[in-house]
Amino acid sequence: MSSQTAKQAYEARMKQINERLTTIRQELKRHQQEFNQTPNHWGFPGDLGHIESLLHQIEAFLKNEDMDS
Repeated sequence: MSSQTAKQAYEARMKQINERLTTIRQELKRHQQEFNQTPNHWGFPGDLGHIESLLHQIEAFLKNEDMDS
């Protein structure tokens, strides 16, 4: 059994999530730069559609909503 408290675990996970969000923002900027080099390539909008869908899942989970909401 872990000696870590719920508060410590929460804070550690929140830190990890914030670090991941920072990385995601950086990667989205890189993705946009790559798209700007080939603006007619439909793979890039497809990538963003997939990312948007995954983010929608996270948002719905946090709001305790169905995905159809």
